[in-house]
Amino acid sequence: MEDITQIIAENTRRNRALQLPYNPVTGLGACGARTRLGDEWLPDPLLAECPDYPTLPPDARRKVRIRHDFEYWAATCATIKDKLSGQNIRLVLNAPQRRLLAVLEQQRLAGQPIRVILLKARQWGGSTLVQMYMAWFQLVLHTGWNSVICGHKHNTSRAIKQMYRLLLRNYPEDLKDEQEQLKFANYEGSRDVQQLGGRDCLVICGSSRSEDAVRGFNLAMAHLTEVAFWASSAMHDPEDVMRSVLGTVLAEPDTIVVLESTANGVGNFFHNEWLRAQSGHSDKVAVFVPWHEIELYRQTVADPAALWASLDEYERHLWDEGCTLEQLAWYHSKRKEYGTHTQMMEEFPSNDIEAFSNTGNCVFDLGQLDRLRQTCLPPAVTGDIEGNWLSPGGAHIVEQGNGPLQVWQQPEHDGTVLRYLVTVDVGGRSDKADWSVMAVFDLHDRRNRRPEVVAQWRGHIDHDLLA
Repeated sequence: MEDITQIIAENTRRNRALQLPYNPVTGLGACGARTRLGDEWLPDPLLAECPDYPTLPPDARRKVRIRHDFEYWAATCATIKDKLSGQNIRLVLNAPQRRLLAVLEQQRLAGQPIRVILLKARQWGGSTLVQMYMAWFQLVLHTGWNSVICGHKHNTSRAIKQMYRLLLRNYPEDLKDEQEQLKFANYEGSRDVQQLGGRDCLVICGSSRSEDAVRGFNLAMAHLTEVAFWASSAMHDPEDVMRSVLGTVLAEPDTIVVLESTANGVGNFFHNEWLRAQSGHSDKVAVFVPWHEIELYRQTVADPAALWASLDEYERHLWDEGCTLEQLAWYHSKRKEYGTHTQMMEEFPSNDIEAFSNTGNCVFDLGQLDRLRQTCLPPAVTGDIEGNWLSPGGAHIVEQGNGPLQVWQQPEHDGTVLRYLVTVDVGGRSDKADWSVMAVFDLHDRRNRRPEVVAQWRGHIDHDLLA
């Protein structure tokens, strides 16, 4: 039996660590390197650029500070709609938003292109932070800094843009351009392309089904939202959308590309991009926020001993991972609303493994898949098969970056009988149907090795051609 006295003492220590003081107006507890001057904690880059800051008039100090301190700008200039009360409030960042901001600011202050992939839990404002951060660039840091918002549906993009409209309607009057009102207007008659008066910026709304909508625009920032739900078919490929967007965003300082989404199973474009970022093979930094970092998900504990006795093995594992009793009390109570623990983990994942494994339609244990993934290698050849397949020597492989054929090892002609086995899973022809998949196994008859996949074709095709 664990010593409940020691558990309570450790819980007190953990709660104190979560309650560090934070005041974005004074700068106390805000991200980045800061120096205290009087009652303010100011970003070091501000003081390096403007050493006479303390002697400036208040209005001048304010305009200098909002150029260097996003959290101060957000808390004094940016209006959002509070999800709980429905009221318009200034944006004071919560703990997960501050953690994401720290990643963005680290790249910005290092003079790097800002590139992030964000795996979201619910109800902490990840999309809000990304959009307000991009608005800060357009309203304060740069003019002519065009952006695109691209979701799996147009409505998703437009909903995010409504946040921007609310910001503009409530922006401080003294920071607006006196010559031209700070508001959106249709650009060349298009509702999906808005021109921001006074800043010479465009804000483009698109969807994953209209990748050509961004062609021809010089973009500096891209907010790509709910990427896991982007359609993947013969007609619409998330990789095509990414190429279309990234082809217009230069890899220069102060440019921004953020991919964000809730999880939607494994093996899709977003999951693959997440794995690339985690392994260091991507230009993006992977950020995941578990449920227990979200301040809403805590509950007062009246009887710590009774709570501890009611926790199961999984919940005690969460304690070992650093959760507080207040967080575990909320989790223990919330689980009762769901028929299975799997449903709970789908809505409130504790880590990225849970997020992906409990969404979509994967029938395999994701932990086992992750262990198998450690031995996977990128294909040597990616492309497709072209030519007359029925004619000897008529078919040939054409290499292309996103083709349906992947080859890990070229065939070997060593005289082995039944060296290779081809399996076929027949799918449909339309872009909404299941995929047809052909896998080629090398049986290694003479080398006493386990069979391994050496090639795979995955796509939509007429059944006679598949055969």
